[in-house]
Amino acid sequence: MGWFGRDPRIHWLHALNPRLVDNAMAVIDHADAGDYDPIDAQADEYTQHHLGDLQ
Repeated sequence: MGWFGRDPRIHWLHALNPRLVDNAMAVIDHADAGDYDPIDAQADEYTQHHLGDLQ
């Protein structure tokens, strides 16, 4: 959680949720359709890469 905790593109799922597989598939379907949240589309601008500035 420390590594990915700051990355808004990560979608956390609750392992004990009885709808875990349905929720995971919904996230995948959403991404496959190109329906990204506005914050996801700009994530590279505000998410620091672990190697520093890549530009």
